[in-house]
Amino acid sequence: MGNIRIMIGLSSSTRYSVAALCELASLFEGGQFLGVRAIAERRDIPARYLEQLLAQLKQAGLVESARGPAGGFRLSRPAGDIELLEIIEAVEGPVQLASGGPCPYDEVLRRCRDGLRDALRVGLDELVEAELAHRAGSRMMYHI
Repeated sequence: MGNIRIMIGLSSSTRYSVAALCELASLFEGGQFLGVRAIAERRDIPARYLEQLLAQLKQAGLVESARGPAGGFRLSRPAGDIELLEIIEAVEGPVQLASGGPCPYDEVLRRCRDGLRDALRVGLDELVEAELAHRAGSRMMYHI
């Protein structure tokens, strides 16, 4: 009997979107806007691709924009009020598990989908903290 393997990962669109929003989260308290080029350079994201992602994030109400020399993008609300699930659905569409049509396991798949959606209800503030911890950990030196 074979093993069932379910793999879940984040697409590059989602990873880039999260990275951009983490960058904007650091400026939220000051109400500052940050330009696409600055975000792209700081996070090593292709600027044209980032423009498209930020447009999707704006349409979803996660960021707002302003034109002009001090313009750019900023979070539309505090990082703790933005969930990973919202970010994913803004750039990828609804989180779903496909069964290929009606089958006897639809109820199980629905429960799996609902559980996955619940697990993705992580605040952007937690993602920022995780990123900072990861950076700090990668700079640690170990002596043997």
